[in-house]
Amino acid sequence: MKLLIWVPLVHQKIGLLHLYLFFLHSLCAPPVSQYQHENEKHRY
Repeated sequence: MKLLIWVPLVHQKIGLLHLYLFFLHSLCAPPVSQYQHENEKHRY
């Protein structure tokens, strides 16, 4: 029964971690410049 309590907590922590990493990534590399970089890769 303890597992049923732990799973949502762990899942919530992982979700928060993903949000935090996504936030850091968007700060470091703006989506616009990344999108342009992807387009340049396809062009050549």
